[in-house]
Amino acid sequence: MIQSFWPKFRRAVKAATPDAHIVGEIWDDASPWLQGDQFDAVMNYRFQKALIAYFGAEDIDTCAFARTLRDLFLAYPEPATAVMLNLLGSHDTARPMTVVRRRDRGHALESLKLMVAMQFTYAGAPCIYYGDEIGLEGDKDPDCRRCYPWGWELTGGRKGTEVGAAGLLQEAHRRAQGQPRAPPGCVPPAGGGPRPADLRLRATNPR
Repeated sequence: MIQSFWPKFRRAVKAATPDAHIVGEIWDDASPWLQGDQFDAVMNYRFQKALIAYFGAEDIDTCAFARTLRDLFLAYPEPATAVMLNLLGSHDTARPMTVVRRRDRGHALESLKLMVAMQFTYAGAPCIYYGDEIGLEGDKDPDCRRCYPWGWELTGGRKGTEVGAAGLLQEAHRRAQGQPRAPPGCVPPAGGGPRPADLRLRATNPR
């Protein structure tokens, strides 16, 4: 779609719903769309690529990773940076669990935790693509659009391709919420409320 359409789109949307949040899908430098007259934010694929490259594929070093995040932080106006849609998985890219397991199956979960920790503490709005919260696997499109494995929580995370990963992520989430360990085959309790938790992340990239 031609770029001259979006200012008109923004005016129409904001006139109808002033607090509407307009997010575009731009894979590379989105500066032309983030000057306050078109999108409020974009799907932050540049951020995703950096996290996958560093924690997942491990094909960039720490200096390159830090430089990429710094450049990205400075690339856009502050209001846009504050609400960027920060994603790991998407409908067009390989699942993060698949990427990290391809490199090192033994430390895949630790690598995924580091990516998620970065996703949730970096400036912007973290976005979880369905299934990533249980370690759903899938390669490039269309494999990344696998159906959600409904009922996985009833099998303790041992259903389909999510062997072990889903159960471990489920347990980590439950511990973070201060909830007791659920008996095998039981749906975890929803109550209890969050309590202070000690979250330990072990870095696997020595560079």
